[in-house]
Amino acid sequence: MKIDTEILEKVRLYENNKRIIYAKTDGKLYKSVKAFYILAFVFSIFMNLFFILGNVFSSIRLEVFKDSIIIVSVFSALMILALVLSCFKESVIANLVSFLLNAASSVVLCLEFAKLLEDVVGYKTVFYWRHLAPLCLLALLSLWITVITVRAILKTRKSYKTVIENTAEE
Repeated sequence: MKIDTEILEKVRLYENNKRIIYAKTDGKLYKSVKAFYILAFVFSIFMNLFFILGNVFSSIRLEVFKDSIIIVSVFSALMILALVLSCFKESVIANLVSFLLNAASSVVLCLEFAKLLEDVVGYKTVFYWRHLAPLCLLALLSLWITVITVRAILKTRKSYKTVIENTAEE
């Protein structure tokens, strides 16, 4: 459905008069969640990049890390694609695809780093703050952004239809 900007202004007035309140994509909540998402993304990408560069430029070439470097590189690229989709496309499909890419990347990267950072006792502590926490946070924030976007689009369309029906009756 094509949304007319003049009717969209009437929709905003209708929502204000009826006191319909929800998180919008231009609101403070959405912007702050997006900022935390970008911070978690940057941290995760830097950790992945340090892992890749550390193993590529290492003086000891271990065949064990060859598959891990490829996996981390591919899923880091998918994380970048997810960021591009979520930042530059404000549609439901783009946000859902972005969330799915982030969730898949987070799960695979957590499993891959867990395998590499496993110790005799358990996992090394750097695994938790370098990889697990930022990747889980990234997936959760991506889900939150998707929920806000989908809900805002659905609520706006519902109000838009109501305004169109009311103006058609008049």
